[in-house]
Amino acid sequence: MCYQFISKYISISLLNTNFLKKHAIDIVCDQYLCNSDLLCLTETQIYPESSTCDIENILHKFQIEFNCSHHSKFQSLAFC
Repeated sequence: MCYQFISKYISISLLNTNFLKKHAIDIVCDQYLCNSDLLCLTETQIYPESSTCDIENILHKFQIEFNCSHHSKFQSLAFC
């Protein structure tokens, strides 16, 4: 017999990380955040010349999109 559980609820977490490179390890160790059905992490101050390898290695479970602006660090975005 096969049962399918359908929930009426979905948990969504949105966190503006304020220095994603530094806090990435905290995020992957936080069970509350990682148990969300949908986890959105934003970072709005990434320089175009910034290396994102450390972030990608730590958050390897997530798909990460970087959009680094050459005009202003405040126009840049990382979304996981």
